[in-house]
This record gives sequence, structure tokens and C-alpha cells, in this order.
Amino acid sequence: AGLLSSGCLNEEIPFLELGYEKLDIPGKGEKIVIDVKSNVDWTASVDQNWCLIENGTGHYKGEFALTATENTTAMTRIAHVTVKGGSQIATIEVTQAPYNFTFDLPLSEYHIGYESASISIPYLTTGKGLKVECNANASWARITSAGDGAASVSIEQNTTGSTRTAVIAFNTKGHDGTPLISKVSIIH
Repeated sequence: AGLLSSGCLNEEIPFLELGYEKLDIPGKGEKIVIDVKSNVDWTASVDQNWCLIENGTGHYKGEFALTATENTTAMTRIAHVTVKGGSQIATIEVTQAPYNFTFDLPLSEYHIGYESASISIPYLTTGKGLKVECNANASWARITSAGDGAASVSIEQNTTGSTRTAVIAFNTKGHDGTPLISKVSIIH
């Protein structure tokens, strides 16, 4: 009778692990480095165009970068990152809140003498691409331009002998349509 020899194959069992299963990204956007532990070649992809992957392929242990752009919508949004390596698949659910936009005027009042003047009223905003409109409630205070972080106002000489006040209203909307209104007084 013959003997059969038994041979052992020393194959590694493929594995693929990611540094995250879920990610919560702020509305302003963020770049996160994700660690990959594996014994196979792998490729990362994402199902939404507001998430970008850099260095999305690797050989065994490595990392890739995930960048979520600013969320200019009023809604929470979700993306799924999928990393495939051989027969292994790992996923990360990415959740991003909407961005909270702010609009602010550093001063609430400007005191101007009786002479005519041109002043610049700066404003601060955390939102990109917000269209700002300005209007004055007095004909002697005329908005000459608005944009790029400031409004220019031309003020006519006060010949009335009395102090007068104009209110300049700054109107904009967040990307979700929420009105953002701020006012400043010009005392002349």
C-alpha cells in the first residue's frame, strides 16, 4: 500500500481594517487621514462628489486622506467610503452637518461730524459667496458700493443744525435661505 503525503499551504487569510467606521465632519469641511491595516493591495473610493480621496490606493499597511468640502446646503449629508482589497471590503459612513453661517458688523454706530464724508463700514462673515445688499433709510447717506467685506457710504454735509441719524441695513441670506440682517447707525 502506498502512503500519501499531506502538504500544508501557508496562505495568509486576507484582512482589511480601517481606522474609522463612522466620521462626523463639521459643516466648514475638514481633511482627515485614515489608517488602513491590511495584508492585501487596496483601493479607496467614495460615492459623493463633496468628498475627495487623495492617495486612494495602497499596498498592505498605509493611509489615505479624505477631504469633505464646505457644506453649503441646509441639510445634513452622508457619504460612504468603500475600501476594497482582494475579497475584503471595509466601509466608513461620513456624516456632515450644514455649515452655520454668520454675518456681523464690528460697530453698531458711527459718529460723523457735520461735514460731508465717505466712510467704509466693514462686515465679517463666515460664509463663502454670500451676496450682501445694503440700503440706507435716509437720502443724505448713499451706499456707493458693497462687497468684499465692506460697504462704502457717501454722507452729505449736515446743514440742518440738528443731529440726524441714518440706519444702514445689511441683508444677506445663508446658503439655506435663512435671512441674515444686521444694522448700523450713522449719527451725523
